[in-house]
Amino acid sequence: MRTRLELLLLLLLTSSSAAFCPPGCTCTEDDRPSVRCDGAGLSSIPILLNPRTRSLSLADNQISSVSLDELSFYPDLEFLDLSDNQILTLDRGAFFRLINLKVLRLNGNQIKSLIVETFAGLSELQALDISRNKLERLPTSVFADLHRLEVLNISDNALKTMSPGALTGLTSLKDLHLARNQLSEMPKTALHAPSNLKLLDLSFNRLNAIPNESFSLLADLEILKLEGNSIERIDENGFVGLSSLKQLNLRFNKLARVPSVSFRPLTDLDTLQLGENLFDELPTSAFEGLANLRQLFITGCAQLTNAQLNAFSGLLHLNTLVITDNRQFARIDALAFEQPDSLRRLVLSRNAIESLPSGLINWSQLDELDLRDNPWNCDCSLGFLPPALRLIYGTSGRPSAGPKATCAQPDPLQGRSLIELGEEDIDCSTSDSRRLLVTIAVVGGCLTALTAVVLLVFRFRRSILLCLGLKKQRDMYARADVLSSTYDYGNLSKKTLLGHASFSAPYEQRSFLTHQGSDYYSGTVTPPRTNSTLSRDDSFRIITKYPVPITEL
Repeated sequence: MRTRLELLLLLLLTSSSAAFCPPGCTCTEDDRPSVRCDGAGLSSIPILLNPRTRSLSLADNQISSVSLDELSFYPDLEFLDLSDNQILTLDRGAFFRLINLKVLRLNGNQIKSLIVETFAGLSELQALDISRNKLERLPTSVFADLHRLEVLNISDNALKTMSPGALTGLTSLKDLHLARNQLSEMPKTALHAPSNLKLLDLSFNRLNAIPNESFSLLADLEILKLEGNSIERIDENGFVGLSSLKQLNLRFNKLARVPSVSFRPLTDLDTLQLGENLFDELPTSAFEGLANLRQLFITGCAQLTNAQLNAFSGLLHLNTLVITDNRQFARIDALAFEQPDSLRRLVLSRNAIESLPSGLINWSQLDELDLRDNPWNCDCSLGFLPPALRLIYGTSGRPSAGPKATCAQPDPLQGRSLIELGEEDIDCSTSDSRRLLVTIAVVGGCLTALTAVVLLVFRFRRSILLCLGLKKQRDMYARADVLSSTYDYGNLSKKTLLGHASFSAPYEQRSFLTHQGSDYYSGTVTPPRTNSTLSRDDSFRIITKYPVPITEL
């Protein structure tokens, strides 16, 4: 009680006299009094300042603790900066009387823990920075009183997990920074509370996967930073719910393939960064569903080699494509784009590209074309590029990326700037002659093969005809009916037997059919079935479908 009375007496004294401004501080006395004591060597919060002070900056001092008694002198504070001190603890309810405080900076201290009442009373707080401390956990409801908080920075701590209710009460939160902690699992449940988030920074943690529905309640999220983790897998519905997302950063992860299916819910995405991952190609329809994407950055992928057919299909509004620092990236399919009408900026520097398809895009539509540091083969197939570069950068070449792209081969053009090459420098005669020789060789090979086939057929024509005849004979024999033991042999029609004239020919000729057409076979008459009085001869058979030599009966 005595301490409180003494503090009250001091408050009355300072209110009625000129406020004290400590050495090393800058104090202003106007409608909004402010005190700046950054780097003044203070070991505690001064209590003799103007009690009407609105802004108090005590950064870069040696303050080790914060108590309610010290801060109670300044109930009108709206801005308090205690960053880069040596604060180890925050007393229970230390900020309870700062009911007008809007910005609180506690970053760069040694704070290891927080309790539920740490930020009690800060009902008007809009921005809280507790980054660069040593926090290992966040208690449930630690921010419960901060209903108007819009920006929360907890980056650069030692958080390994977040309790499900750690962010309870943050109904107005817009920006949440959790970068450079030790989170190994997506805090799905904790993220349910701040449903109005616009920015979520989870970069440089230890996340290895994005499970289904990790952000399902963040329908207003516009910026998601996931770079610098160890993400190997993004589930098919990992981004479900992010219908308003504008920017997604997935750099410095371990993705072995482009997560094309996972991108489909991101219908409003504007900017995508995929650099420094492990995929080796940009497959067909790699960015399917991203119809509103305007900027695509693919940089530093050590294993990336090519962009396949329709790799960029569906990107109808793509304005900027940056594919740089991919040391094995050497090929872009001639049909990699579907409708690149919106493309204005194409950056392909520091890759392994030797040539580009002339019909890849409409080169005249570009405002920037960066082709630096590639081993360009300045042969006839690349003859379209120098005019395209001159169209963009002018005949003299502005101080830009255009003039810096040089030829690596052929030897006579090595080191020459692409933009300076003329028609006389690029020799197409060799290429034309080579194409002519290839055409002649292909046509000659085809004619030779065809001639060989004809000669083989002519040489073995007798064998071929014999094989065909034998096959026909076997087929006709297979259609013959062998009568059963119940057949009546007594009234067998003579029309089923061979004509007399057929037997006058030699046997060799009689082994094949001598009648033509189906009319002959349809004319055969099947005898009626009657009770036979003949004795059964198992060796006797009647062929009813076609004539057969008498020796075969």
